Amino acid sequence: MPMILAAFNDILDHVGKIIWDKKRNPTHHASDRVGIERWQLGAAIHKIKGSRNLSPADRVVIMTMER
Repeated sequence: MPMILAAFNDILDHVGKIIWDKKRNPTHHASDRVGIERWQLGAAIHKIKGSRNLSPADRVVIMTMER
């Protein structure tokens, strides 16, 4: 494993777990883990992207704070 990826994984071990990091829309599993309906998660992602001038193709990473 490259050094930078290993360091990133070490950081993630202390922050939480990634539950979604794909370019497509999150699955029901991701919305269930967050505790909201899938349509609500989609709307929240659109709002986040819009407020940060991100394009629809930009990736959003969803993490939990649990380890």
